[in-house]
Amino acid sequence: MKRLITAISILLVSAALSVLSLFYLNSVKNKITSELYEISSLIEKENLPAAAARSDELYNYYSEINDILVVFLEHERLEELEETLSRLSPLIASGDLGEFSAEISKAETLSEKLYDHEQPKLKNIL
Repeated sequence: MKRLITAISILLVSAALSVLSLFYLNSVKNKITSELYEISSLIEKENLPAAAARSDELYNYYSEINDILVVFLEHERLEELEETLSRLSPLIASGDLGEFSAEISKAETLSEKLYDHEQPKLKNIL
């Protein structure tokens, strides 16, 4: 009987941690997406210094939470998103706004994929 209770307890803890990680990842995805939107809005308003500052803040935020995300996400996807976010500020500084727009779109797609690939769907399990 003790083994059954232990097994059920482990199962419940695992399920709770999985759900909590999904909520955390969703909040990270929403934060990154909203920040990218704000940076794009600043670029459209031609406020390049503020956009560069916000992109640096976003990269610093991502660098801080990366230590947590690396525990339960694939490293390749995290590194690709980090590389994309790190390119935003230099692209603003160089004035290459076409490449900047492409990197913004790529970062949005990557953050969406991070969340989507962790969803408990049959295609993700198989």
